Amino acid sequence: MKRTEEEKEELELEADDLFEQGNIEEVEGFYDKALEIYHRALDIYKKIDYPIKIGEVNLKIGTIYHLQGKLSKAQQKCNFTYDLSIQHDLVQLRARTLSQLGIVKDGLGEYSAALDYYQQSLRLNQEMGDLFGKESNLTNIGIIYKNTGKYDQAISSFREALQISRKIGKKISEGSNLGNLGMVYHNIGETDKAIHYYEQAIQIAKEIGKRKSEGIHHGNLGNAFQVLGKFQKAIHHYEQAIQIAKEIGNKRTMGINFGNLGVVYKNIGEVELSISSFKQAIQIAKELEDKRFQGIHLGNFGEFLIQLERWDEAEQHLIEAIEICTKINFSIGIGAFKSSLALVCAQRTKVDVALQLLQDAEPLVEDIRLELGKFLCKKAKVLHLAQQSRNAEAALLKAKSIAKDIKSTEDSELGKDIKSTESFLSRSSS
Repeated sequence: MKRTEEEKEELELEADDLFEQGNIEEVEGFYDKALEIYHRALDIYKKIDYPIKIGEVNLKIGTIYHLQGKLSKAQQKCNFTYDLSIQHDLVQLRARTLSQLGIVKDGLGEYSAALDYYQQSLRLNQEMGDLFGKESNLTNIGIIYKNTGKYDQAISSFREALQISRKIGKKISEGSNLGNLGMVYHNIGETDKAIHYYEQAIQIAKEIGKRKSEGIHHGNLGNAFQVLGKFQKAIHHYEQAIQIAKEIGNKRTMGINFGNLGVVYKNIGEVELSISSFKQAIQIAKELEDKRFQGIHLGNFGEFLIQLERWDEAEQHLIEAIEICTKINFSIGIGAFKSSLALVCAQRTKVDVALQLLQDAEPLVEDIRLELGKFLCKKAKVLHLAQQSRNAEAALLKAKSIAKDIKSTEDSELGKDIKSTESFLSRSSS
């Protein structure tokens, strides 16, 4: 039935109102409610044949699927929207879709593909003079460089994004990029600088009332204090993050910080509190159907159980983590937890199995310098247990070389892994 222009306008207003309602629910972390509202808006936009709005809503739905860890569904929505943007010559929508495809690939650990999508999107932003899109893509490119251990390039991208966010008055992006700079400096062991940036990010989030961002930055600040051994301060900020997440219903951030609490309680010898925190993190990830974080928390818990020498439980959790990461094609998780499982097998004299696991894991992490360094530390321990002391020392030497290349200090995550490995090799030799 052909609709009058007046009827179309009324339907468009109804759909626009639903779109805004969905956006509010999404921002507050109520993803199922947001999905239901977005689908209602999508049905109306389809009725009035409004291609750009159909594309925008599909991107929103894809974003929520990504946040829920449903990455294949997210990619399907992006692919549909990209084809729509080509069909109707919607350049700005195409740029946004390419960026969203980058986010999905990033979530899958396919960093090279993600970087390519972001750079394609960035070129379109530059052609259109779109500073908002440019800032967003520079931020995402910085995240890829951070995740692949290219820290100088990450800092450069985040600083350019920060400059643009200040120029266009986008305070939330200013806070995000301050937080991103904090994470880079955290990764290279310049923890005091990291704290400086995190505190600025928290202040901005408070000023503009972005509770979700405030909670995320508190969690990151807790990580920084944990690195410095200031465990009570770390616990304080993790608890702040959890409290904010509870108040706004952001279960994802809540789960991440229960996982962080699990690590800090482990470090101060509070075994039962650590186990309880890890279990809450795993449970929340299951409730959210967030496969990526479910795999991460299970794997991290398994690595903790290794330290407790609870080999059966460690093996069980690591195998489950690997199975989940494999299902969602999360290659970094597969590589990290296979190398941890190799250590379990080596401790139980299953040397051949351990060496095969290392062989399977290495190609999955070799392009990411930080992850490769951490892998080499575990490899050194396995090789030492396999009576291959010379090869173990060689693996440790490579890890030290990577730490030097990416400017990791003794206080960084990799620096601490190296110190632990040195102690392990020395203790096992004596």
